[in-house]
Amino acid sequence: MANLIRELYARYKVERDPKIKGQLHNLRYRIGIIRHMQIFGVLASLGSALCLFLLFAGLETSAKYPFGASLISLLISLLLSLMELFVSIDALKLQIADVDQMDDRQTMDDRQQAMDDGTGRSDL
Repeated sequence: MANLIRELYARYKVERDPKIKGQLHNLRYRIGIIRHMQIFGVLASLGSALCLFLLFAGLETSAKYPFGASLISLLISLLLSLMELFVSIDALKLQIADVDQMDDRQTMDDRQQAMDDGTGRSDL
């Protein structure tokens, strides 16, 4: 993802295309989601480790609290992962739609060229 951001940034410095700016904004948003997802994932792992330590020390009642907190952290991390997945899919759909629009424009240009050439073919 870092390489993609660097590449888009370099392209934006040259082209100033609003689509590239939108992609950079989307990537910034996704990075924020991923950062929070990783933080909650690490907290879930730390809570589980603390829970196991407390169980090993014979403190079963005390182990319930870090275990509950780790489950909540894991749930939040998984929900953030799902959210990032949807954002990523939406970005890819926009990119594919852009390619489809370019193909449609090319097809229209080909038809116009055929009409201009006098072939009159409209089956392109």
